[in-house]
Amino acid sequence: MRISQLVFILIVLLTTDIFAQKNEDDFPITAVEQMPLFNHGGPESFVLWVYQNLKYPATAISNVASGKVYVKFKVDSSGIVKDIEIIKSARGDFDSEVLRVFGSSPKWTPGKQGGKNVGIYFTIPIEFDIKDQSFTKKIKFYSKYSKRSNSKKIRIR
Repeated sequence: MRISQLVFILIVLLTTDIFAQKNEDDFPITAVEQMPLFNHGGPESFVLWVYQNLKYPATAISNVASGKVYVKFKVDSSGIVKDIEIIKSARGDFDSEVLRVFGSSPKWTPGKQGGKNVGIYFTIPIEFDIKDQSFTKKIKFYSKYSKRSNSKKIRIR
């Protein structure tokens, strides 16, 4: 009787451990041993690419509108940008433009944790400033950081 109870408990513990293992989608990952790389740089290189590809919406120009859009996205374990979500909206046309550009992102080098590719989430602000329609200030700002190691932290304004 005791042996069968012991075997039953052992089986329950082993199967519980197997089913308790979580995959990367169960919890958003925001930091790993090796962060994802965009064009051999970090998130700063991606933000530079975003500003180089954004087009100021014509409706926002005619309304003399500015604003900041906060966007969350995931670089998955194969390096594809997905799960793009507007966290804080400024205007619908700004949101649409951010979604368009992020959706056309080239592939990244995925992040790694324990020698295994993993997905990781980022949240960044994208600023639309009517006084700087060509985004030249942003491009200059992020150009300084795009060549640096992605291990250095910068404050994104």
